[in-house]
Amino acid sequence: MEKRRNKAKKGIKGIALKLLLTLFLSAALILLIYFSFGVFPYGEPEDGLSNYIKKKEFVIFSEDFYDKEKYDISYMWLSKNGTITLVIPYEQLIRVGFVPWSYNKPVNTKLYLNDYMLTELNVTRDRSNYTSPYIYLKRGIYELKFLNSEDCQVPALVENSGDTRCLTIAVGDFKKTEITNLVSFVDAPGWHSLESYYGKDMRWVEENGIIKLVNIEKDEYSLEFFTFSFYFNRELNVYVDDMLVHSSIITPQGNDVKVKMSLAPGLHTIKFDAGSCDYPLKLGLGTDARCLSIAIVRPIIYVSD
Repeated sequence: MEKRRNKAKKGIKGIALKLLLTLFLSAALILLIYFSFGVFPYGEPEDGLSNYIKKKEFVIFSEDFYDKEKYDISYMWLSKNGTITLVIPYEQLIRVGFVPWSYNKPVNTKLYLNDYMLTELNVTRDRSNYTSPYIYLKRGIYELKFLNSEDCQVPALVENSGDTRCLTIAVGDFKKTEITNLVSFVDAPGWHSLESYYGKDMRWVEENGIIKLVNIEKDEYSLEFFTFSFYFNRELNVYVDDMLVHSSIITPQGNDVKVKMSLAPGLHTIKFDAGSCDYPLKLGLGTDARCLSIAIVRPIIYVSD
C-alpha cells in the first residue's frame, strides 16, 4: 500500500515537473519571438506614426487616386472610393480644403474622418470649393475617406477617347491647414449672436459662456477684453479649465479686464460665469426677449511680456 502511495506521489511530481517545463519553454519561446521581431511588451516599440514622422510624410493618398495632374491647379482623379491618410505628430487644430468636380455626371460624395462624417457633397462637373470646419485632433493617424455613390466611368467608352481609367471625381488643390497660433472660438450654447459695439465684435452672454483654446506651445498668456453688464452690477468669475483665475464686479458702464494664465500645449476651456441673467422684456426695458448678463467685447489673447 505504501509503495503504491509513493509511486502515485512520484507520478504527480513528474506531471507537475513536465507542466512547469512546458510552461517555461512556452514562455521562453514567446520571449524569443518578442526579441526576434523587436516587439517586447515592456519596451517602446517603433510604431507607424514614428515611421511616417521620420519620413516627413503627413498627407498620404491611397492607391485609389491616380497620378497627380495639373491644369490651372493640381488635382488627382479618384476611381471609386479613396482615402487620404493624415499623420498628426502633435495636437493640432486643422482645416482641410479642396476643389472637387465629377467626371461626366453628378456624384454624391460623403466625406468621413475615421468614422465621423464631416459632410455630404453633391459634386458636379463644375468646380466647387470645400473647406471643413475646424477639427481638433490629438497625436495619431487619421483616415479622410471619400465614399462615392456612383460607379466610375471610363472616358474611352463614354467619349471615345484614349483614356482607359475609370473615374468618379477629381480632388484638386488639396490642403491641410494647421492653425499654428493660439486660436479661440465661441462654443455655443451660452453666447448670443455676434453684434457690433462701436465697430468692434461683441457678444452677450446668457448666464455663462465658453471659449475653447488650442495652444501649441507652453507659455504665459494674457486675455484682455472690455465688458459691461446688463442693467445691474454683476460678479464675473473667469475659469481656465475649471480653475478660478479672475473675479470682479462688472457695471453697466463697463470695465476693462486683463487675465493672466499659464497654458500647456493642448485644448483649454475658458468660462465666463456671470451667475444669472435678466430679460429686458420682463423688466419693461424694450422688446428684447433674450436673457442677458454681460457683454464681452473683442477678447484678445497674446503672449505676456
